[in-house]
Amino acid sequence: MISLNAFLPALSELVGVSPGVLYERQRSLVKHGLIKSRPGRGPGSGVPLTYANVAMLLIAYMAADALADVPMRVERAANGKARAEHNENLLAAQGRPTKANFQETIEGILADPEMAASVESIEIDLAGSDALVSWLWLTGKQEYTRFSFTDQREFTAARRRELHGIAKKAFVTRTFLIDLSTKLKSLVEDGAISPRSVDRKRSRPSRSSKDQKA
Repeated sequence: MISLNAFLPALSELVGVSPGVLYERQRSLVKHGLIKSRPGRGPGSGVPLTYANVAMLLIAYMAADALADVPMRVERAANGKARAEHNENLLAAQGRPTKANFQETIEGILADPEMAASVESIEIDLAGSDALVSWLWLTGKQEYTRFSFTDQREFTAARRRELHGIAKKAFVTRTFLIDLSTKLKSLVEDGAISPRSVDRKRSRPSRSSKDQKA
């Protein structure tokens, strides 16, 4: 199994930043216990390359403007839950329960290039209030899953900033997600990543009940 650190050059090329920027976020995630690092040197040591760890690093890049923001913003974003009115939308389409958090949802998307192709974009409100996954099916039907990681007061304040045009957002697009998912899949096929370490409770995705009726 290769390490997350060894994958950073490929990931940085897709993101458009230097490997050092991502490495600093990786170190911060390890320092604050948000991802685990195996002790020692050589093969098998360091942070393993898994879909869960790539999803967490992607959230760290999107949600945190500065390293000082990583501990609070990333943990809250990763654990964000789908807002009640969106639960029935498309979490089930990943073969996951509707209570999957934001990190688990990104992990499921990265684990399947076909699922990644169904995502138009993933967006995080840098005010720290919520994240939005926009899905676009081959039928042309568009749906959304919104994840919230604030209390109602913070959510309302963030919405007020957005209405006044001062909210900042970070997002990734379908092309990025397909490219990243395809790169990870090729590493699984080459034996560079153990399928058991990245595929955990995942099952084959199916359309949501709403989409099947369309």
